[in-house]
Amino acid sequence: MLVVRKLERGGGGLKHVVLNHICFFNSSDANKVHNCCTKVSKQKITVPIIGARLQKKALPCVNAVIFETDNGETICSHWKESWVRKAFFQLEMARKSLDTQVPTANSPTTSP
Repeated sequence: MLVVRKLERGGGGLKHVVLNHICFFNSSDANKVHNCCTKVSKQKITVPIIGARLQKKALPCVNAVIFETDNGETICSHWKESWVRKAFFQLEMARKSLDTQVPTANSPTTSP
């Protein structure tokens, strides 16, 4: 099953094709459902990105960076594009910064 959504930007006719593939495989255990990118886009994302994850190649899935936008869409991007690497790195740095700032329930606290 293939779900394709298009984001259109006025003026220049900029379009993003959002690919969400659900691939079905037969295995000896049971039928498994895999949600993955089988194609990627090289076009820069112009909507706000709120998350990202890496996808490794395991056919039919391809190497990709999967971005999540603030409107809930997932976009499969080509991992070799410089803007993709930069956006992924910035998201990782922001996540790590938040991880070090937010105390956990098990963190020791100091009293005045």
